[in-house]
Amino acid sequence: MNYINKYVDIKKIPKSLFVVLLFFSSTIFSFIPIAIFNIDVKNITAAENAVITLFNDLVVIGILIIMYFKRLKEDFKKSKKNFYEFFESSFKYWFVGLMLMMVSNIFINLVFPNAISGNEDTVQELIKSQPYVMLLTAGIIGPIIEELVFRTSFRDVFKNKYLFIITSGLVFGLLHVVFAATSPLDYIYALPYCFLGLSFAYMVDKTDNNLSSIMMHMIHNTTLVLISIFVR
Repeated sequence: MNYINKYVDIKKIPKSLFVVLLFFSSTIFSFIPIAIFNIDVKNITAAENAVITLFNDLVVIGILIIMYFKRLKEDFKKSKKNFYEFFESSFKYWFVGLMLMMVSNIFINLVFPNAISGNEDTVQELIKSQPYVMLLTAGIIGPIIEELVFRTSFRDVFKNKYLFIITSGLVFGLLHVVFAATSPLDYIYALPYCFLGLSFAYMVDKTDNNLSSIMMHMIHNTTLVLISIFVR
């Protein structure tokens, strides 16, 4: 038990477990907009699905902000003291993650030409059908939720920074492919996301500020969504 306590804060596990379960079970809130707008779930349209997804995300982000409000407020105050240095440091770690992500994507495309990850294919279809809703959900709301779940809550549990960084990065990467994977080979597409997740976790550890990864994740996702909207 003492060995476990050295690496894991057992007292923080219940709260973090609730946060993770909330993230994965957010669809339980779908019945609210379905009932309010009398949506036919058997013949749901892209617009209706976007409304449901947005509602679920708003509920989850509301709960998470309430849970971590005090910490976010403290991090905001810390980031204001020397914002330029804070941003420069955050940008540096994100850029390294982005480069690793790009290199891994090039490697995957060379080994598996003409292939595309199921997750990426789904995201592009959603951007095509509901571009501005996706700009809000994927560019702004999603990054805040994911960072509070996979960085903030994970860091509370793992006392050892290397265990936190590795676990946070791997879980984050796998999350982006596990629900779209149709074969074991599809999990190779988790590699680029893992690198990005590792960079975000490393960034939080180095800056000791949860807003660093939230900020860079929002910039990363918003940029990609905007490129998809205007280049499609």
